[in-house]
Amino acid sequence: MVMKYHKYLLLLKLIGNRQGRNTLIMQPLNQFLAGKLLVSILASSLLLTQTALAEYKPDPEQPPPKSGTTQAPRGPKLLPLILLAPRTHVGTTDSLRPTFAWFIRDRQPHSLLFTLWELNPEDPKGEPKQKIHQETLTNSPGIMTFSFPENKPGLTLGRTYLWEVKIMSNSNPSRAIVDSSAEIEIVKIPENLSSTLARTQDIKQRANLYAEAGIWYTAISEALKVAPQQKLGEIAASLVEDLADIDKPKPENKCQDTRQTPQEQQMCAWSQNLREISLNQK
Repeated sequence: MVMKYHKYLLLLKLIGNRQGRNTLIMQPLNQFLAGKLLVSILASSLLLTQTALAEYKPDPEQPPPKSGTTQAPRGPKLLPLILLAPRTHVGTTDSLRPTFAWFIRDRQPHSLLFTLWELNPEDPKGEPKQKIHQETLTNSPGIMTFSFPENKPGLTLGRTYLWEVKIMSNSNPSRAIVDSSAEIEIVKIPENLSSTLARTQDIKQRANLYAEAGIWYTAISEALKVAPQQKLGEIAASLVEDLADIDKPKPENKCQDTRQTPQEQQMCAWSQNLREISLNQK
């Protein structure tokens, strides 16, 4: 664009010199074209800023979960239920009524059982202290969300909870076909992040700010607000891809190792499934 601008000025200069009107032509045109060029550069910069996606950066000091499991097959198989939640560390939120998200692969109708437990902080195994909420839902293929109800007291700052999703059998409604669970911690965000968030209502910017601060559940919740129904959308898909990399066993070739432990096999399957839905559920 800059090269074209200079070539155009040179052509105009030649024309002006031939006609003896160089000063009359060049001054207003210089100003006009310089202004157009500046506007174009600023617009391009703004577009890049708006479409830039932040990387999810969890606090390296964030502890691993004490509980939380998923029924994962051995090998790179497709999981029927995938919680959009960290596995190698406890995901956090600053919301007292967080939103939980997961992926359902099966198109066949099933009942889902969502349960939220408060964990006992004094129990080293992270055993549930009390059941906070339980609700029956109907599954739908793709991305599903559930927000903690407004008609119940909010969750407690500083506490850790276990959330669980079960796909129930159609022939035996009391039996779970598959279940998966993960932990969530309610945290207070830093003052500087709070001040920055207060100055913007742009959902994409807010999702990016939460992601950079390592606040997983609020970041994914914000990102899903601008996603197509039952899809991840661009921002959430990027966050899920980040999570797949973070949760993947190290070193990089561990998932190709035939001597994996059962836990490593499960984490490899988990990471591969996260990456698959990040690509296919935009």
